[in-house]
Amino acid sequence: MGFKVNIVGIIGTILVGYVSCYPNYVPNSPDVCSKMIPGHGPRPQTTPSPYEIVLNKQSVFGGNNLQVELKGKNGEKFKGFYIQARDQDGSPIGLFQSPNENESKAHTCFGVKNNAIHHTNRNDKESITLYWKAPEAFVGKVKIVATCENYKTLFEKHTLGFRGFSKPPGIGLGTIKRKVP
Repeated sequence: MGFKVNIVGIIGTILVGYVSCYPNYVPNSPDVCSKMIPGHGPRPQTTPSPYEIVLNKQSVFGGNNLQVELKGKNGEKFKGFYIQARDQDGSPIGLFQSPNENESKAHTCFGVKNNAIHHTNRNDKESITLYWKAPEAFVGKVKIVATCENYKTLFEKHTLGFRGFSKPPGIGLGTIKRKVP
């Protein structure tokens, strides 16, 4: 009887370890989407981050793209990442596009396709460049939030401050009425 219990315990431990480790992707979970902690690997740190987020513009019109670069400071490398753009209420907003699916993949949060993005391999990275598309009718501010993991440390929620997004000239916020012939 003791032998069977030990075997079941060993198999259970292996399965828990297997289910808890997602080296090449982020699990599709509301917890991951809201807390931005992948549920595997090291515990979050609150020490200053060796990573930074760089944008190619300070503002963008609704429907246009923004280049987002996550990179290590002073050559610091990372293995995993998870990035969202959030509105002033903290909700994910806009859509991410991956220029290289061997490096990154868009992620679905809260039923909205591609509103986050994450790593697809555990290779060392000095930087990664991604693209975020602003919602068509969005006017307001947004922040880019990233969780980045190196070898043994998870650096949690590095935020690049709010960036203003403006509407294109000639677009109003009112209702458009169409004439019926």
